[in-house]
Amino acid sequence: MGGRSRDKALAWVQQVVADGRLDEAERLDVGVELLDATQKTVLATLQLRACSLLACDETLIQPEADAVPGLALRFAVGAVVLGFSKG
Repeated sequence: MGGRSRDKALAWVQQVVADGRLDEAERLDVGVELLDATQKTVLATLQLRACSLLACDETLIQPEADAVPGLALRFAVGAVVLGFSKG
C-alpha cells in the first residue's frame, strides 16, 4: 500500500493498537472484485471476513531510492468467500 492511502491506513493502525489490545469490533471485512480487461465485467468476488491486524511494516523513503514510502499490513482472516460470476 502506498501513496495517499498509506497515510490513512497508518492512522487506522495507530488508532487500533493505541489501547494495546485488539477486540472484535476492530475486525474488518474486505471485499475485492476481479474485473475483466475492459474493467466493466466482474469475473469474481473475493470476500475476507473477520480480519484481525497481526502486523504493520512501514517502508521509509531511502535517499537513493525513487520509490515512495509504503505500508504492508498483515491480517489473520476468519473466513474467505470466493464467488464466480455466471457468464
